[in-house]
Amino acid sequence: MANRDVVICSPVRTAIGTYGGSYKEMPATDLGATVVRATLDRAKLQPGEIGTVVMGNVIQAGNRMNPARQAAINGGVPVEVPAMTVNRVCGSGAQAIASAAQEIMLGFIDSAVAGGMENMDRAPYLMNSGRWGYRMGDAQIFDSMLMDGLNDAFSGQHSGWHTEDLASSHQITREDQDCWAERSQKRFSAAQSAGKFAAEIAAVEIFSRKGPVKFDKDEHNRPETTLESLSKLKPAFRKDGTITAGNAPGLNSGAAAMVVADRTWAEKKGLQPMARLAAYGIGAVEPGMFGLGPVPAVKQALDRAGWKIGDIGRIEINEAFAAIVLAVTKDLGLSPDVVNVEGGAIAHGHPIGASGAVLTTRLLHSMQRDGIKKGVVTLCIGGGQGIALALETMT
Repeated sequence: MANRDVVICSPVRTAIGTYGGSYKEMPATDLGATVVRATLDRAKLQPGEIGTVVMGNVIQAGNRMNPARQAAINGGVPVEVPAMTVNRVCGSGAQAIASAAQEIMLGFIDSAVAGGMENMDRAPYLMNSGRWGYRMGDAQIFDSMLMDGLNDAFSGQHSGWHTEDLASSHQITREDQDCWAERSQKRFSAAQSAGKFAAEIAAVEIFSRKGPVKFDKDEHNRPETTLESLSKLKPAFRKDGTITAGNAPGLNSGAAAMVVADRTWAEKKGLQPMARLAAYGIGAVEPGMFGLGPVPAVKQALDRAGWKIGDIGRIEINEAFAAIVLAVTKDLGLSPDVVNVEGGAIAHGHPIGASGAVLTTRLLHSMQRDGIKKGVVTLCIGGGQGIALALETMT
């Protein structure tokens, strides 16, 4: 795939905020700046030594121009270092890693900071005809979170509405989905209680009436979740549907970043790479079946890496909906034992522009803790795509 070996160092993330929670007043770019600074500090790199900053961000309206540039400069990176914002919807954080890796593989740069950031609390409302005025009658405002982040551009329907078709085609029941949701909540909360996420989280300073507060604990998960409580929830998208607020992720905020570098350069600088990027894959499917996008993406990544499905010791499949994880697991022939072993986005949330980088950070730390060699991160993407990163630990 490449002439240069690309490695990942010092992956870090913020704690993930719930909707209307601790990050309600904080711009996504401030969250991004926090993790840009944190990954460079942990890598013990001078900010001027990196070649570029690439950050994913989906709901960009109101975030001011080039959010990645803001995160870079406010994160301590010199103005001479360029920055680029990428948007591949829910795959944006993973795309940022792939985009940085491409420049390194081509020999244009030796290192980069890559990641993603999102604050869904601050998504603005839009008035499409407001600029030229309304001469008479009612005016309509549109939610940028839905228009730019969650609704299919071709049908106008919510991604959850389309996922009902996927659940039906794969004969995935409401009980199947609720069981997976309970699994996600219980496993994530157990890992959180055991302190397993402490090493991967950079605290965010939040200003309150009582002064600055350090926020460093994911707040979206619900440890008390049971199958009984999930079964009482009403369908969210169709009257006779199976998808509920309980077997779907939340609307969340957070950020993650890591140093991506040429292996030889990293070793000369004394960095401690956590993993190498063995390959990445990007696939496309029919827009309404976007949830199956990870299937061709994972197959492509494995083919490029020279791996087989059975080589995967651990995989993070973004829990955009429980039905999607179940369908992708089935279609790829994966054992559920290697899928989202410490819970997923149904529990911790889905800050869409950051999730690819968040899952990469979570996967690499868990693989290192448990001695797992080969792993994959994959996300479905609205509009009918999928992205996958094949990662091999080095420590």
